[in-house]
Amino acid sequence: MSLARAGADDAEVVVVRPYVVGDAPGTREVFTAAVRRTAAERYSPEQLRAWAPDDVEPEAWAARRSDATTVVACLGDVAGELVGFAGLVDDGGGTGVLDMLYVHPDAGRHGVGRVLVEHVVGTCRDRRLQRLDVRASHLLRPLLERLGFVVDDEARDAERGGVVLTRWAMHRDLAPRPVEPAALPGALAPPA
Repeated sequence: MSLARAGADDAEVVVVRPYVVGDAPGTREVFTAAVRRTAAERYSPEQLRAWAPDDVEPEAWAARRSDATTVVACLGDVAGELVGFAGLVDDGGGTGVLDMLYVHPDAGRHGVGRVLVEHVVGTCRDRRLQRLDVRASHLLRPLLERLGFVVDDEARDAERGGVVLTRWAMHRDLAPRPVEPAALPGALAPPA
């Protein structure tokens, strides 16, 4: 994987596209690698095994990704190597929930997570959602804070196989996208 920091002149382009069912194995691979390698910095082996067990049914994984508005990050173009993914769930009350956000460790610290979060925030704004909630790991929290999320509380609510995983309840209030004057009804278009 050759990846420079996203946004740099020599960076390989990170393209975000909608998830398709054929992405299930790739997203599962990214998830497993991110948890077992990247999260090993902050979580115990017992927590890592509970968080990313080997016995996940492929059909259940694919269904969860399909049930959310999932997007994948690929290198170069829409058919490029899948290096990350994020899911968005709408709670029906004006709040979106960032369901999952994982980046392959080989692509970590190159802006892929930022690109995915910005895409999800844009989708929330397009849907006129007022807020985006997330339960963030220790590793995700610093990125989200840099992107305008605030910590609401420590959430010790994730239990996997009897093992508790500490996460952070966070949110970001979303301002609506600005409307261009020409897009308003009755507005005059700027002179050509």
